[in-house]
Amino acid sequence: MAWVLILSSICLTSYKLGMTDFAFTKLFEYQLEKVRNSYRVDTVFVGDSSLGNGIDAELWEQLSGDKAVNLALTGVYGYAGSLNMLRRVVQQGRPNRVIIMHTGDMFARNVAWDGWLHTALGINDFLEVPVSEILRTFANFDGLTSAARALVRRLGTPSSSLIIDDYIAQGAPINVGNEEHFKLSIDSFNSDKSIFLNALGAFCNENSLECWYGFGPWYEKYCDENSEWLELVLLKAQEAGLKTLPRPYCFSETQIGDSWDHVAVQYKKLSTKYYFGELKSSIAVDR
Repeated sequence: MAWVLILSSICLTSYKLGMTDFAFTKLFEYQLEKVRNSYRVDTVFVGDSSLGNGIDAELWEQLSGDKAVNLALTGVYGYAGSLNMLRRVVQQGRPNRVIIMHTGDMFARNVAWDGWLHTALGINDFLEVPVSEILRTFANFDGLTSAARALVRRLGTPSSSLIIDDYIAQGAPINVGNEEHFKLSIDSFNSDKSIFLNALGAFCNENSLECWYGFGPWYEKYCDENSEWLELVLLKAQEAGLKTLPRPYCFSETQIGDSWDHVAVQYKKLSTKYYFGELKSSIAVDR
């Protein structure tokens, strides 16, 4: 037990010093820099990679006439990462609207306690996390190797750029091939995911924010075969007190990127126009 406590303390200290790496840390740091420079923003996007690949903030500004910022992280950060990014934004000023956009199968994943810990605003955020999750996240040798990598980077080892066109560069498009299984089993629906979704709704309510929940772009066959699943997710979002956008941008095989929920880069503007069309009337009323 002693070694667990020692290892956890070392990893936790490296986290507090900003030396503990995590999935897509460079992206997180890139988005934090945008938060620090966003003193007045009308529309804020928070979410995962489906958002990062699906919304062009510059085009949104042109369409809406509003200042917009896309603070997408990735799916490993979950709803928890979205909440902590939004908390940081509100420290800078209150936006007119918040659009929370996650992939359609988010409720099939585990609760992102590690996403919460790695995006925490302060040590007090750790008090809300089960001890077992803190130990799982920090009391491991990955934390030590992560801190070592960060130290090497600080000593001058260059790191490759991940960010192109305001998000992580995509890889080669996936091959749909003969894939036939696109339906998600309702049995895999993880209601525990509502922990941070409810927290997002509560935060929006407490800060008088107009918050919308929507799905990022999704391959059309997933859209077609999972209407019941999507309706269940929207119900959870509404129960959390969020306004909802009913349908994702469902893209064809010719528009698929490097994942089932990544529209290819050349169609990012097209999906942006789709979501703007869904919210256009609300934006006009606000103005």
